[in-house]
Amino acid sequence: MRFSVIVRLASAIPPEQLPGIVERFAEWREEYKDRTETFEFFVGGAGWLMIVDMPNEVELGRMMAEYPFTPYVEMDLRPIIDGDTGLGQW
Repeated sequence: MRFSVIVRLASAIPPEQLPGIVERFAEWREEYKDRTETFEFFVGGAGWLMIVDMPNEVELGRMMAEYPFTPYVEMDLRPIIDGDTGLGQW
C-alpha cells in the first residue's frame, strides 16, 4: 500500500539536541530507504515529503513512531493510489 508522508516543523528544536537528532534521522532514513519511492525536502526547509510503499498502516505507524523528530513536527499521512487510476475511478 502506498502512502504520502508530509512532515512539517511545528516547534523549535533545542540547538543542543539537533546534531544527535539529525544523526538518528540519517539512520532512520537508511533503514526505510528500500520502502521509499520519493524523498524530497521543501525549498527553504521546515519540512519534507515521501512516498512510501508499506504492507499496511500498522507498519507505516511503526516507521513514523521511530522518526526522531516526532516531538517537533506535524505529520500528514495519507493512503494514495496512482493518479490515472484515481481519475478513472472518479
